[in-house]
Amino acid sequence: MAEELLANRYKVIRKLGEGGMGTVYQVEDALTKEIVAFKILSKQLADSPETILQFKQEFRVMNKLKHPNTINVFDYGIMPDKSPYLTMEVVPGYELNEIKDPDYKEVCRILLQVCQALSFIHSRLLVHCDIKPQNIRIKEGIKAVKVMDFGLMNQLGLRSNGQITGTVDYLPPEIPTGGIINASSDLYSVGVVAYELVTGKLPFIGTSVLEVIRAHINTPVEPLRTYKPDIPEKLEKIIL
Repeated sequence: MAEELLANRYKVIRKLGEGGMGTVYQVEDALTKEIVAFKILSKQLADSPETILQFKQEFRVMNKLKHPNTINVFDYGIMPDKSPYLTMEVVPGYELNEIKDPDYKEVCRILLQVCQALSFIHSRLLVHCDIKPQNIRIKEGIKAVKVMDFGLMNQLGLRSNGQITGTVDYLPPEIPTGGIINASSDLYSVGVVAYELVTGKLPFIGTSVLEVIRAHINTPVEPLRTYKPDIPEKLEKIIL
């Protein structure tokens, strides 16, 4: 696999991840000698014109959202088997869910950068719609925060069709209830992420997807001081 060339240009170094949408590799661009991430849509999904359009739209949106706290994309193309791919920046570092028991200054620094990225996205009349720890990466060295994965991006101000998208643990209540998707939808997910980052626990849990969704809609959140008595009052109020 190490010598395989993707799209007759990209030399595979290693696989970075694989999911329902496809596979991401770390590759070397044979033309520029740069190391980039190569994201390819799975062959099964590549047979769907709607999914291909969504994938292409993800590239177009990411290409327009140039910000210090968002991922840069470089190229879009089609493989010989008709599967589309895009290349993007590799962020050496770690995902947010790999941080254990951070101090409160670190929490504030991370949240500030995530919100700066989202403020920029919202100013372009878009909503990320998939904020979760796995989509927030911390860059090594300078520890810059990068918001990733724009595959579920939506226009700001549209009404949800009630279809469940994203990860239910971080799901804004207006998604399943058919409400308006706007900037507060992303900020709700940031609140869940922050709650988990500080306490090590999700605010809403259940034995089924439906139970978790109902908890988001109906259940009051437990104060963070229940788990972290020393949390600064201002920070707890912001997260709540």
